[in-house]
Amino acid sequence: MADDESAASDFEHETRIRNYFSQNVTRLRPGERVLDTEHSYPGNRLRVDMRTIDVYNCIREWEFKISAEYSALGQILTYVALARQRYQFHRTVRGVIAAFTFMPEIVTCVEVMNLGIELVTIPSSMKYAGNIPAGQISDLPPIDIPMSDK
Repeated sequence: MADDESAASDFEHETRIRNYFSQNVTRLRPGERVLDTEHSYPGNRLRVDMRTIDVYNCIREWEFKISAEYSALGQILTYVALARQRYQFHRTVRGVIAAFTFMPEIVTCVEVMNLGIELVTIPSSMKYAGNIPAGQISDLPPIDIPMSDK
């Protein structure tokens, strides 16, 4: 049961980071805009985390991870295949894995196999998706507020 709770917590955290990233995509990736989040594919229940389009009309399918492991490759390859099939190969579709860290083998695999997947390192400033973690609030020093003499 603890593993299920941990997985749900990770998923919620990834979703918050994805949402925060999507709100800032024009700043982080000028010339690109968000088309959709949680985009689903006809005929199945799979959903890509985010879909963007750039000034060259290239569609990007995004998979967000805290730390990208082997499963991220399978997910993004599946999403790109479904999107290319949906557009009958008439549109340029690229896959993106966005994470704070990547297993070195993932980077090697993408490069050696020439998979054409973009690996985007999420800025560490987005770790808490715009929120101050509850544990850190109590760590802040107390603020002295001067009292008025009136």
